[in-house]
Amino acid sequence: MRIGQVFLTKELYGSERYAIELASALAQHHEVSLLVRRMPTDSPWAQTLRRWLRPEIPVIQVPRRWPGIYLRRAVRRRRLQIVHSHHNRASRHIGRWLSGVVKVATLHVGYRDRDHRRCDLLICPTEHERRTIQPTFKGQSRTVTNWVRPHRRL
Repeated sequence: MRIGQVFLTKELYGSERYAIELASALAQHHEVSLLVRRMPTDSPWAQTLRRWLRPEIPVIQVPRRWPGIYLRRAVRRRRLQIVHSHHNRASRHIGRWLSGVVKVATLHVGYRDRDHRRCDLLICPTEHERRTIQPTFKGQSRTVTNWVRPHRRL
């Protein structure tokens, strides 16, 4: 499968680290791309990303302004089948701008209707996140604990 992992943050914290580890694990059996907010190549953020990420995973950068248009273009070019977001803003943009792909979001900080209601599947690391899902959400949800081990280079 062709899978895109998306986060549009300007810092790297726990959920970004999890997304990177997940991308690395999935890349063993799937074609994986990482879609992130554009950053200067010499920034500490970019340097840390390069250290954490397996070198064969392409990083596609999208601008802070109007990221949905650029996400849609990248998804089409890479012919992604699943797009998995890890933050509210990224979830909102994949829900609004993407079609023809399975839209998955991990609820690292809980459900927000405006951000998650257009997703097909919500992954909840704990039952607490799952209880935050509103009745307006029409997709599926699953509780899946964070399970990925760090890449051997970490």
